[in-house]
Amino acid sequence: MYIRKALLTVVGIFMMGLSLGFAHAIWIETPSVGEQGEAQSVKIYFGEFGTEDISKVANWFADLSQFELQLIGPDGSKTALPFKANGDHFAASFTPESDGLYNVVLRKIAGEVYYGYKLDYMATAHVQVGEGRKFGQQALPIALRPEGSHYEAGKAIDLSVLIDSTLTGEQEITVISPNTWTKKLYPDEKSAASFVPLWPGKYLVETTVSDKNKGEWNGTSYDVDYRCHTYLLEVK
Repeated sequence: MYIRKALLTVVGIFMMGLSLGFAHAIWIETPSVGEQGEAQSVKIYFGEFGTEDISKVANWFADLSQFELQLIGPDGSKTALPFKANGDHFAASFTPESDGLYNVVLRKIAGEVYYGYKLDYMATAHVQVGEGRKFGQQALPIALRPEGSHYEAGKAIDLSVLIDSTLTGEQEITVISPNTWTKKLYPDEKSAASFVPLWPGKYLVETTVSDKNKGEWNGTSYDVDYRCHTYLLEVK
């Protein structure tokens, strides 16, 4: 009986650790509205959103800190954004030179397989400058596109969640509120979804796709190809 209880305890701890590991994500924070000629700050975090569990950059799992950060301009031009460590986040910036919609995108596939999972992290942020809100070509396998750039508590936020046709497996879309309350979204046949933020603050929209086709990554076999995309909305 003692051995059985001990075994169950070990299994429980393992599953808790695995669950906590997947609760962590990478996300981008930047104001959703910018101005021509004014520097736009960009911050990248890794941790459990909505809590104080944000990892110092020196403690990021495996090689996650070696990500790619790119700026896509209104004209479709692409520029690599340099970034530097700053305590609990990485910092970058850019200065918009024209009106339109700017897209900051991040992607990082962890170099190590985590308990049979290949981890593919993605994050996006849009910055509206002046007039003209035109979304360009989908830059990542998973993309989120909000209708507007201003969000208020009590008013619906309409968005589209785009999944590349080559991605298969279970799909899950979750909105995490400032107090960690969560809500599931189920896009319609046009990939559209909507939710009403109840409180002001930062909301994270997280889309995950788990493909259970086995494969090999960096010499290690995996059982699940896990993709996670995040998008931050700041509600006034």
